[in-house]
Amino acid sequence: MANQPRLWNQTGMILALALAFAPAASSFGQFEFDESGLGALLGGDDENQVTVSAQFTPATGDRPAVLMVTADIAPQWHIYPLKMAGGIGLPTKITIDDSPQYRVIGSFAAIPEPQIHKKDIAGKTVDAAEHAGQVTFYVPIDLSAGTDPNKLTIRGKVDLLVCKDDGQCVPKELPFAAQQGKGVPIGPLALESSAAPTANDAPPLEGPVSTGNFRAKDSEVTWTGWLEPAQITPGGNATLHLKAEPTAGWHIYARADQVPKIGSKPTLIVVTHPAGLELFEPQTTAEAVPKDYSKIGFGVVRQHEGMVTWTIPLRVPDSATLGKHTLGGILAYQACESGDDGLGSCEIPTGVRFQVPVEVVAATDGAATQPVSFAAANYSDAAKALGDVKPLPASPPEPSGELQLTAGPTYELDKVEVEYVEGSLFFYLGLAFLGGLILNLMPCVLPVIGLKVMSFVEQAGHNRKKALTLNLWYAAGIVSVFVVLAAVAATSSSFSWGQQSSSTLFNVVLVSVVFAMALSLLGVWEIPIPGFIGGGSVQQAAAKEGITGAFLKGIVTTILAIPCTGPFMATALGWALDKPALTTFQVFAAMGFGMASPYILVGVYPQLLRFLPKPGMWMEIFKQAMGFVLLATVVFILSYMESPAVVPTVALLAGIALACWLFARTPATAEFNDRVQTSALSAAIVAGSALFAFGYLYSQVMVPRFDQRVGMLAAATSESRVQSLIGEFRDVTSPAEIDGAIQRFEAKVAADTQGEWQPFSLRKLGQLAIEDGRTVLVDFSAEWCVTCKTLEQTVLHTEPVDQAIRAGNIVTLYADFTNFPPEIQETIKALRSSGVPVIAVFPGNDPYRPIVFRGPYTQSGIIEALEKATGRKLDAAAVAMQASAGAPLPQGN
Repeated sequence: MANQPRLWNQTGMILALALAFAPAASSFGQFEFDESGLGALLGGDDENQVTVSAQFTPATGDRPAVLMVTADIAPQWHIYPLKMAGGIGLPTKITIDDSPQYRVIGSFAAIPEPQIHKKDIAGKTVDAAEHAGQVTFYVPIDLSAGTDPNKLTIRGKVDLLVCKDDGQCVPKELPFAAQQGKGVPIGPLALESSAAPTANDAPPLEGPVSTGNFRAKDSEVTWTGWLEPAQITPGGNATLHLKAEPTAGWHIYARADQVPKIGSKPTLIVVTHPAGLELFEPQTTAEAVPKDYSKIGFGVVRQHEGMVTWTIPLRVPDSATLGKHTLGGILAYQACESGDDGLGSCEIPTGVRFQVPVEVVAATDGAATQPVSFAAANYSDAAKALGDVKPLPASPPEPSGELQLTAGPTYELDKVEVEYVEGSLFFYLGLAFLGGLILNLMPCVLPVIGLKVMSFVEQAGHNRKKALTLNLWYAAGIVSVFVVLAAVAATSSSFSWGQQSSSTLFNVVLVSVVFAMALSLLGVWEIPIPGFIGGGSVQQAAAKEGITGAFLKGIVTTILAIPCTGPFMATALGWALDKPALTTFQVFAAMGFGMASPYILVGVYPQLLRFLPKPGMWMEIFKQAMGFVLLATVVFILSYMESPAVVPTVALLAGIALACWLFARTPATAEFNDRVQTSALSAAIVAGSALFAFGYLYSQVMVPRFDQRVGMLAAATSESRVQSLIGEFRDVTSPAEIDGAIQRFEAKVAADTQGEWQPFSLRKLGQLAIEDGRTVLVDFSAEWCVTCKTLEQTVLHTEPVDQAIRAGNIVTLYADFTNFPPEIQETIKALRSSGVPVIAVFPGNDPYRPIVFRGPYTQSGIIEALEKATGRKLDAAAVAMQASAGAPLPQGN
C-alpha cells in the first residue's frame, strides 16, 4: 500500500489538468464545455434518474403500426433531444434490433417537443434543448406479411445522457422490449417523409439470420459487413463493406464477374436489390496472389491468403424519399487450404445472402455504422444472379483536365457482328498451315533459327536418310508443342494464344533455358544432350547432332514462337477455339506441320541446301554470333516480365552462369564420381540461387519496394492527377499489374493529354462510340508480343496513319493484353481472334460492326479502314487542305 498516496496524487493532478484545460479547449471549438462534464465523470447519486418503457400499436386502415419508446424522467433531471443544433449535452439515440419480421419506414419523432432554456456557460449564453418529466419517441414501422402482432417483440436500446438541473450528468444505456399495447395519443405521422417499400428493396432474409458477422456451417471463412455511415442525406455517399477472414492456412479466390467451367471458384459479389440507390463496382486494396496451378490443369489463379475487404460505393439520388430502404444481394466463395501445388483440400463452394437497411434522412452527422445481416445460400444462386443482373459501373472519376466518362452505356460484346468468311474445315486447315509456315519468319523465332542453320550445313554433306531422320525429329518437337496447346485450348474457355508469356514462372524458366543455350554457344560449357548444341569446334558439334537434340531444338523453337502471331494464324485460331475438341486439335496440328514443313522438305531433299557454304571456320564465328543473339533474347524477355521479378531473375541467371562454368571445369573423361559430384554441386548452385532470388529477393525486397514506389508516386502527383492514378490502380491485384499501372500512369503524366492513347475499357468504348458517335481505333497489344511492337513502330505510329487519325477526328485506345485482363480477353474473342496483334476500328455510326485486322497489318489497310468508317478521304492532301483553311486539326482523343 506504499504507493497509494502517490496514486491519489497522480489522479488528482490528472483531474486538475482536465478541469484547467477544458474551458480553454472549449474556446477553441474542440468541444462544448459545461459543469455537466465534471458531473459525468463523478456519476450520479440516484439510480432511477430515468426509466424506459416501450410498446407498439398495430396498423389500422389509416395509419401504419407505430413503435413508441417512453422515457420517464425524475424531477430536477432532464435528457436531450434526438437531434441537436449546437448547445450542450449529448443527443439521445435509439437503436432497434434488425429482424425480418418488421422494418422501420420513417424517422423517430418526439412528443412533446423539447423545451428551450437559456443557460450561462463559461460566460456565454446558449440555448439548451431538454426533455423533462415524460417524453415519448415514436416511429412508424411496417410488419412483414404473416407476422402475428400478438407474438411479436421489438427489442432495442436507448443511449442517453441524463443530467440534473444543477449540472450533474450520468450516461445511460437502457434496453427495451416492446410488445403490442393500446398505445397513447400520438400526433399525425409524417408519412410523406417515409419511404414506402419499393420493388428495388430486398425482401426479408429466409432462414437463420446473423447480424454483423456470419460463418457458414463447417466453413473456414468468417464474413463481416457494415454500412458506413448508417444515415445518408439525399445526394450523399456511403460505403458498404464486406470483409472475409479465412482461417490461417486457408484462402479464398479473387472476385470475378464470371465463373470458369473448370478449376477453383472465384468470389462473386452481386447486388440483387439496389433499393433505388446508385451503386458502383466492388473494389479492394487487398493483394490477390497469383498461383500457377498448371500442373493440375487450372492455370494461373489469383487468391487472397489473408483478410480481404471489398467495398461497394453507393450514392443516394437527390430525388430519394426519406426513410429506410433495404439493400440486398448475394455473395459466393470457395475456401481452400493454401499450398503451392494446389492439391490442398477445398470446401464445397457456398453462398451468403446479405442485406442492410439504408436510412435516408434530412440531416445526419454521418458518424454511425449499420451492421449487415447474413443468411446462408448456395453458390449456384450467386452464379445465376450474376447472369441476371447488369454489372455495376466503375466509380465516376473526379473532374480533371482529361476526358471524363459519365455513366454512359457499356459496349456489349454479344452484339458485335464481325465480317468473317465462314469456310470449310479444309479452308481453315489451310490457313493454319500457312500461318505456321510464316511463323518461321516472325521475329520471335529468328534467334533459334541459327541453331538449325548449323545443322543444315552439316546435313548438306550427308545422306538423305540421316537428314530426314533428324529433321523429322525436329518437326516432331515442333508439332508436340502445338498438340499440348491444343489440349489446353480444348479444355479451357479462357485460352488465348501467347497467354503463357504472362506467367512469371514460365518466363523465368524460358529465360533460364535461353541463357544457358547462349552460354553454350559462347563456349562457356557444353549442354550434356547429344547433338543439342555441343562444345568444341562447330564441325564436331554438327557432326554429332542426335535425335534428342533435334527434338528439343524443335520444342525450344516453338516455345519462343508463342508470343508471335503471324498472318492467317489469328483467323484460324479464332474459328477453331469454339469448335469441338477434335477440330481444335486438327487446326493446331496443321499449324504445327506448317511450321515444321520447311525442315521436313529439307530432310526429303537435302540438295536444297547446296547453296549454303561448306563447313569451316565461319561456322565458329556464326555460332558465337548466335550466342549474342540469344543474350539479346534474354534481354527482351526480361523487358516484358513483371518488374519485381527482373532483379531476382538476373540473380538466378548469375547462379546459372556459375553452375555452367563449374560444370565445364570437369571434363567428360574424368572419373564417374567426379562428374557426379560436379553435376550435383552445379544443380545445388542453381537451386540455391533460385531460392535466394525468389524466396528472399522477390517476396521480401522487390514487391515491398514496388508498394513503396506506388505511395511515393501518389504523394508526388498533383491533385488533378490523383483520380487518374486511382483509376489505373482500380483493378490491380498483383505486382505485375502494379508495375503496369505505374507505367501507364507515368506515360499519362508525361504525354500530351490531347495526343496520347487512352487505356481501353468497354465502358469507355461504349460512351465514345455509342453515346458520342465517335469513330474509335483500338490497338490490342502486349509487351511480350514482338510482332505487336514491330508493327506499332513501323506501321501504326507513322506519319501517314497519324495524319489519317487526326483528319478523321479518330479516338485512339490502347488495350494492354500483357497480363491478360479478362475484359480485354473477352473483347478479343468477340472480335473472332485468339491473340494479339489485333487492330479494331469501331465506326461511330455503326459501332457494333467493327473493321478488324488480325495479325500483321499495313498502313494502307489501316487508312482505308478509317476512311470506310468515317466515310471520307483521310490522306495527307485532306489534312493539308483542312490546315490551310484555318481549322484546327482534331485530336485523336
